[in-house]
Amino acid sequence: MIKRIWYLLSNLIVATPQSWFVSAGTVLLVLLVGIGGSTAVATDSAGTAMQTQMGTVNTTLDVQDIPGSISYTDPATIRGTLRTANGTPVANEQIRLEIENRTRLVETDGNGSFAFQYRPRSARTGTTDVSIRYIPDQSSVYRGDAATVTTSVTQVTPTLTLNRSPSRLATGDELTVTTGVRVDGAGISDVPIEVRIGGTLFKRLVTGSNGTVTTTIRLPPSVPTGEQTVSAVIPYEDRAIAGERTAESITVELSGGAATSPTAATSDGSTEQPGSGLQPLVSQIRSFFTVPVTAAVLTGVILVVLEVTVRRLGLYSDAVPESEETETTVTTDADQTRTTDTTVTTDTDETHVSESTDDITTLTGGPTDRMGQALAAGEYDSAVKIAYESVSDELRAAAGFQNGKTHWELLEWCEDSALGADQVDAVRTVVEAYDRAAFTTDPMDRASAEAAVERARDFQVDSL
Repeated sequence: MIKRIWYLLSNLIVATPQSWFVSAGTVLLVLLVGIGGSTAVATDSAGTAMQTQMGTVNTTLDVQDIPGSISYTDPATIRGTLRTANGTPVANEQIRLEIENRTRLVETDGNGSFAFQYRPRSARTGTTDVSIRYIPDQSSVYRGDAATVTTSVTQVTPTLTLNRSPSRLATGDELTVTTGVRVDGAGISDVPIEVRIGGTLFKRLVTGSNGTVTTTIRLPPSVPTGEQTVSAVIPYEDRAIAGERTAESITVELSGGAATSPTAATSDGSTEQPGSGLQPLVSQIRSFFTVPVTAAVLTGVILVVLEVTVRRLGLYSDAVPESEETETTVTTDADQTRTTDTTVTTDTDETHVSESTDDITTLTGGPTDRMGQALAAGEYDSAVKIAYESVSDELRAAAGFQNGKTHWELLEWCEDSALGADQVDAVRTVVEAYDRAAFTTDPMDRASAEAAVERARDFQVDSL
């Protein structure tokens, strides 16, 4: 039973090694990628993981309207409550609220009430609705909710500053730009800034907690030489923080200074180093070869190496299992066909007529005739296989060679027997040619095939 299973598995590998490898690799890839796949998690504007609909308990967020007018310098206190759908307060918990695309953490009291200070930045001026959202944590049992508060917003004009260094530079040099937004001497965080050179947008930035932000731009060849303007812009219009623009001049020279290799300008005005066009491709390749994918590929390679090793060591055979009956159709020269039932008894490690009949079903006569026909037809692998068949049959019939041995074991048996040196050399020639024809992908050349056939024709054993 074990021999038959090994025979079936081996023939599956031999018959379609490419499809077998692809199938095994595909299964491994699907399994490993499925196991190692990552789950996408939504994030808020600050990059914090958030979850709004994964809980099981619905909530209701209520927020009080803000009386009077508010501004960045005259902030409001937003008050509200968070309860479940049946009215139970979400009490004494830290909750995350989002307003103007910014999140903040607040604490509820025993009644589910909360309060926090609100300084408008991007809210539209005049009477406006401000949206507030409750964003539960991923592990929370609660589901998110949103509310809207109505208020009147008054605009505040900030002070926008810009520093650049150096003031003179050439293509490829680095330009450092620092910009800040302040109101009444205090920095304002989370304000968007656009940095432009000569009207072309190069960077979009956001001020930090102290109201400033710094960036570095490597000057591309697209910037003309001569006097140029570097500007910082707050891209607001009719917002709580007024839109502002400030600028400084730079002198762009043909060459010199700390200029390094030139950069290329992209369509949106950002810059990239020469050759950085390959970076997206490199990033895609790196992102594809995750640990599961790499494991699947390596597993496939190992399977192929094992298969080749087994073949090279002669541990694999295409032999038909024991007592396997095969029906062979032989075509005669008179175009008549006859069917003969032949019983071929082999062991799993022995290669016999069954492994060559698929290739030479139209050949006629005995082994000697079929060897000649295969040579004439240019089927050198088939000729060598028939030659090995002839030699092994001769040894089996006259010298008592037993079944269950590979072609290399057959050669060792002959070397230890009473056969003459010339006979052993003939067996060696045929076995080496057979190993090449049956177990490698190298095509058999005519000279080697003729040598094996000639030694097989002359090989004869009377008795031992």
